[in-house]
Amino acid sequence: QNEDERSLLKFLGSDGVEQRVDLKYALRLCISHKRMQACIHIYSLMRLYEEAVDLALSVKDIESAKLNADKPEEDEALRKKLWLKIARHVIEEQKDIKKAIEFLQQSEILKIEDILPFFDDFVLIDDFKKEICTALEEYNKHIEQLKHGMDEATQSADMIRKDIKELRARSGLVVAGQKCDLCNSTVLSRQFYLFPCQHVFHCDCL
Repeated sequence: QNEDERSLLKFLGSDGVEQRVDLKYALRLCISHKRMQACIHIYSLMRLYEEAVDLALSVKDIESAKLNADKPEEDEALRKKLWLKIARHVIEEQKDIKKAIEFLQQSEILKIEDILPFFDDFVLIDDFKKEICTALEEYNKHIEQLKHGMDEATQSADMIRKDIKELRARSGLVVAGQKCDLCNSTVLSRQFYLFPCQHVFHCDCL
């Protein structure tokens, strides 16, 4: 960055700049003058995080790319997409396994299985042994949680079936002179509900 771009970035980082500047026009000017860092910042201000990440990667500014990848906090799918772009760039451009593992540790949204497809076929599994074991342990925990949830759901279903069976077998007695507990008229004069507590109401009284 030269002095001019540092000053420009300082201005773009000031409070309320979105209200004082036509960001689309500013972006066109920065592109025409090849102020790439400023363009990344403007894309971010415009909430165009994917464009910001793409441009940051094109100028090999990994830190700016990571910063923008985390900005769409409400959109986890987009965050993961952006982190995957950065991961692919780091792995395919730098071809450094250690850096790739370090990068994985920095990202809270990516797992080892997300980035494995980006590695060449000749990469030894020993390089990822620890990470793969950790991933398998997490999968096992998740499977156990699912099994536990399924067992609870099965128990709940059995209890519901038992309740339904008991309800079907339950009966009640209404005598000829019994009256509606709301209108006090003869309950047998029209449709009614009989509750387990033995209260009885006309349908149209409820």
